[in-house]
Amino acid sequence: MALHDDGRRSHMPCLSIGLPVCNGERYVREAIDSLLAQTFGDFELIIADNASTDDTPAICRRYEQYGAFRCRRFEELVGQGGNWNRCVSHARGEYG
Repeated sequence: MALHDDGRRSHMPCLSIGLPVCNGERYVREAIDSLLAQTFGDFELIIADNASTDDTPAICRRYEQYGAFRCRRFEELVGQGGNWNRCVSHARGEYG
């Protein structure tokens, strides 16, 4: 268990999955839906949106209703490596 800033306890996921994306509206929904279809459920998904200019941010926000899905939108384009690093820096899982 971990503590939120306000003192509430939260479950630490076993697995962290990073999904760096930039202008991926054609495929991001399919990628996320494939994770929802898995039988293993003790994971978190960190979506790092690398300054997308298409509908990617809105699509990702729709999935935040699932507690294990977190979308982080960044206005500054940093490239693939930098966006992967963003995923890693937000991971909380035992494995990631």
